Amino acid sequence: MRTIDTDPERAEDVLVELAGHLPVDVMIGRPLIVTGRSSRPMLEKEPRRVEACEMVFTDLLAMWFLEDDAAVRFVELAEGRRELTRWSHGVEVSRQVTAL
Repeated sequence: MRTIDTDPERAEDVLVELAGHLPVDVMIGRPLIVTGRSSRPMLEKEPRRVEACEMVFTDLLAMWFLEDDAAVRFVELAEGRRELTRWSHGVEVSRQVTAL
């Protein structure tokens, strides 16, 4: 696993925190890259923007974001669709599927 703007110990903590928000049947995948908190907003959230979050890129072609109170997964689906799913404390709280 590579890290960007973070140290390996914090990267491990990010994975543990991420898993803590997910139900046991949701697979994170093998982490390829873990980044530190970004100084730029990464995701739109109504009505506010996420100011900073740690990201994990996995072998399942998913991008994960660790927010203060949730884990968020972004994946590209077939036929040009995208899915953004948010979990908090083991419960799915939202899922959006959009077309490109």
